[in-house]
Amino acid sequence: MQFILRNSDYALRSLSFLAGLPKGKKIKVSTIAEKQNVPPHFLSKILLKLSKARIVESQSGPCGGFSLSRKPSQITLKEVLEAVQGRVSLNECLYDSNFCSRWRRCSVRPGLSVIQDKLIGLLDECNLGDFLKV
Repeated sequence: MQFILRNSDYALRSLSFLAGLPKGKKIKVSTIAEKQNVPPHFLSKILLKLSKARIVESQSGPCGGFSLSRKPSQITLKEVLEAVQGRVSLNECLYDSNFCSRWRRCSVRPGLSVIQDKLIGLLDECNLGDFLKV
């Protein structure tokens, strides 16, 4: 099972690249894609999602491009994953009681729920700044 999908890997690498730039500097998708060895068309879609989640800012035009919308330490791993992959969940039943008819009597769900809560907490504690310190 893969937890971090390719699009999230690309997002994290691109955000780390943006975090290393001087504050306010905008970089074009093509430059990020080249530096991170990511297909430009795929990266455009990822950056659009990150922009909608207000993780990056975009500016169009000849002097346009992308930059982080806030400090790396203010961008959590959880919000990046949710922006790109969607809701973080070990199993659909942990968010949707209508997903499974066994929801009320399931012996597995309570244990998974504990793990889910710990995972979400950890992802919320980790931020982009932590990745840059490694």
